[in-house]
Amino acid sequence: MPKKTFNQLPEEKQQQIIKAGLHLFSEHHYSVVKVSHIINASDIPRSSFYDYFTDKKDFYHFLLVTISEEKARHMAAFDVESLENVYDKMQYMFKAAAEFALKHPTYEALFNKALEEPDAMIDLYGDYYLDSSAWFEKCLLEGIEKKQVNQEINVVFIAQSLSNLTSAWLSNPHNNLDKIEEVSAQLIQFIKNGIKCSPEEG
Repeated sequence: MPKKTFNQLPEEKQQQIIKAGLHLFSEHHYSVVKVSHIINASDIPRSSFYDYFTDKKDFYHFLLVTISEEKARHMAAFDVESLENVYDKMQYMFKAAAEFALKHPTYEALFNKALEEPDAMIDLYGDYYLDSSAWFEKCLLEGIEKKQVNQEINVVFIAQSLSNLTSAWLSNPHNNLDKIEEVSAQLIQFIKNGIKCSPEEG
């Protein structure tokens, strides 16, 4: 995380460095970006970068935490966890995540770049890895306990599939606010009923 010297910078200078980092890591994988790229994009001396951060990993971690905290504040406004029905929870989560992605496309692009390097992310951050499947696992297990979800499912596989589906949807450049309600409802319908025939068709 940032050193005291970074926190003492004027807000405008802090934002200059943060925006440069967001831009770089949203367009390039972590493994490709070098400290030289960061200092050039930020327009700061190399010595200043090391005055503010320990290394590239420290800076990247700071960016991820900054984004995660902002996203957490956004998601909290939806109060997803207060809902009793797990399908309602998932639909509200989809909606909240989609609105955040639309509002902050650079953040979403950075997360997607991170997800494309799973081995690097796990090596760097362990449990901090950005995979959202843990939330889906918790939600599915809650649904099984409440008898809202089939207890025979492979929870880990389904959770990972939902995580991948969500990431793919949020990455769609054609998303817009008008579509969020409609698409989130369709996703939940798919999750609940799959592609099986209706009783009348069977």
